[in-house]
Amino acid sequence: MKILPLVALLLMLAGLTSCYTPAKMDITYVRFRCRFVVADVQSGDNLASSSSCDRFFQDHLCDQYANTLRMSFENRESCINACTAVSDRSSGNWYTTICSRFIHRGKTICQQYCRQHYEYSGDRAET
Repeated sequence: MKILPLVALLLMLAGLTSCYTPAKMDITYVRFRCRFVVADVQSGDNLASSSSCDRFFQDHLCDQYANTLRMSFENRESCINACTAVSDRSSGNWYTTICSRFIHRGKTICQQYCRQHYEYSGDRAET
């Protein structure tokens, strides 16, 4: 019978955690996550020390993503497309280098921001 109160407590905690809504990312957080992507990349890639993907390039790219997100968008898709455009412009010059992983990671973070801040404009089934 001691297990019944424990089960009740666990169910109550599960119910409370389902009410938790994490805070939406802000542009400062996006910029931080973009710039410090090095920690997310496997060791041995030497991303930070790569001469073709130096801190100046990383700062410049993260600024481009952040400046894009400061604009207002009609919907989620247009925001995501803007993130992709930043990635495409950057990839043209850097795709074959190790910077391609950095560019892709920045685009992913940018798109996560879009998904948190804009509604999907496609057709949805009403429930």
